[in-house]
Amino acid sequence: MASSKKRIIRCTPEEDAIINAQIAANPDEREWTDEDFANALTTPELVAKYPHLAKLPQFAPFAQNPPPAGEPVSVGIDPDIVGHFRKSGAGWKKRLNQTLRDAVFGNSETGE
Repeated sequence: MASSKKRIIRCTPEEDAIINAQIAANPDEREWTDEDFANALTTPELVAKYPHLAKLPQFAPFAQNPPPAGEPVSVGIDPDIVGHFRKSGAGWKKRLNQTLRDAVFGNSETGE
């Protein structure tokens, strides 16, 4: 069985000096400080903060699927009522939920 340890190849002092000279020559390219690392976002946090990034292939694996909006329940609803909401198209379950919410709490209650 092959070892799972990866071999780390370190820079020579000469290579390190070249890298540091290139960093010094460009103020936009600098080594991160401890504060930079402390303030950095993980990739999932970055995608959550900037959702449009989830459309990019390299960020897609980190996109979080939102949790269900409510508590899943099983309840019998008359077929004509289900049919009425289904024929209204995508999002019919949300509209059905909002109709129930309005009936129970009135139009002004959001439930949040």
